[in-house]
Amino acid sequence: MEPLHSESHSMSSPRTEKFSLLRQFLRFAIPCTILLFIAIGLLNLSRFLKRSSLTQPAKPQIKETLKGSLNEAKTSVSKTPPTAQLSPAASPKNPAPKNTVAATAQPVSTNTTAPAPEDSKPQAGVIASRVVEQFLSASSFDQRMMYVQTNYSPTELQNSILAVKWPTAQFNPGTQISHPEERLTEFYFEVRFGENSVGFPRDAILLVHKRGDEDPKVVLEPLLDTIGGRLRDFASQPVSKSEDFYVIMDARIKCIDNRIPNADKKCTFFLRSHTTGQDVATAYANEASPVRAEFDNPLAGLKWKNPMPVVVTLQWNTSEDYTRPFLEVIEIKAKNWNP
Repeated sequence: MEPLHSESHSMSSPRTEKFSLLRQFLRFAIPCTILLFIAIGLLNLSRFLKRSSLTQPAKPQIKETLKGSLNEAKTSVSKTPPTAQLSPAASPKNPAPKNTVAATAQPVSTNTTAPAPEDSKPQAGVIASRVVEQFLSASSFDQRMMYVQTNYSPTELQNSILAVKWPTAQFNPGTQISHPEERLTEFYFEVRFGENSVGFPRDAILLVHKRGDEDPKVVLEPLLDTIGGRLRDFASQPVSKSEDFYVIMDARIKCIDNRIPNADKKCTFFLRSHTTGQDVATAYANEASPVRAEFDNPLAGLKWKNPMPVVVTLQWNTSEDYTRPFLEVIEIKAKNWNP
């Protein structure tokens, strides 16, 4: 029996050692495994919080995009022209017409029985454009008189251009000038007339006044003087009296027309119906005259080669050389069409 016991003891000893080693391995591996899972979990949690953080800096490409958008916005603002306080000379040459006059005229009124909300009120420029459209498309004297302001009486205008059939016309809004102290806004329009037999020039400047809450009105005097032929008739032959005229004046420091007496001592004034239109008449002034001296005064607002609306006083000069009479500018009464 003793030998059997020794054999059994010798067989159980290796097994005991194996179980002992397994227990030692598990005692070490289990905590390591738990720590590993905890570390993995903390790492994933840290990544999640980092991605979800509200203070995370913007990605480089987003910053560049925002920077580019701001630069574009600044460029756009810098290129947007401010509201101009200029004469029609600032208008582009030969602009493309935007409005074609309608065939029939309908009365336009800016007065309503109930005040409209501020955001629904038409802009003053839109109302002025409607008045110009109705004025140019009017078919009778009475219709045209509805849209004008003038110092002439209806009787004096019965035989004027208001009583004839006007050619087709297109117009383009131009400069808008505000005079708050007078509660006045001036709207300049560029008008292009079609071929006609009534003597209208192809291009003309038209002025609309809107004063306070009153309806806009077309200022008639410049039209009578330029497209209406009043200046053309005055310049056709010498007369004794002087006259005032509403014109676009383009002044030049020299006179190069040798037909004018003492041309080398004169300056030239091209008088037009439009800043870039054909000359209706040409007048001159002596270099020693008060008119010429105004161009040397920087506060006078006059510049050479700067077409602008003015009111000038003209007379025929027949004293320097009666065989060569010429139109002379003796005064610039106003440097706008609102004297």
